[in-house]
Amino acid sequence: METLNNNHTKGITMTDHIYKKVELVGTSPTSIEQAVQNALHTAGESIRNIRWVEVNEIRGHVVDAKVDHWQVGVKLGFTLESKDSPETLEEKHRHEKSEDAVIRATGGAALH
Repeated sequence: METLNNNHTKGITMTDHIYKKVELVGTSPTSIEQAVQNALHTAGESIRNIRWVEVNEIRGHVVDAKVDHWQVGVKLGFTLESKDSPETLEEKHRHEKSEDAVIRATGGAALH
């Protein structure tokens, strides 16, 4: 697990984030883990910047005295964006790498 020291991790400056939580129920006939992954995958199609998942409840839908499929209640946390909000760490890192590549390739002329 990476640790944060002095608001930096791997050379990326940490910024303040505001998080929002949404509650979902993922399902799967296969496993509890797959139900969580299904919820994350589907949410990821419309929610950006998902940062964490919290499992709140686990249910099994029973048919003929056997679990037919799993239902897992989760809370997903994601960072909010606004037009003047800081970039996510991953976006900031990619942007900085792109800028560095342009500077190396052009001697900085392309950025002026």
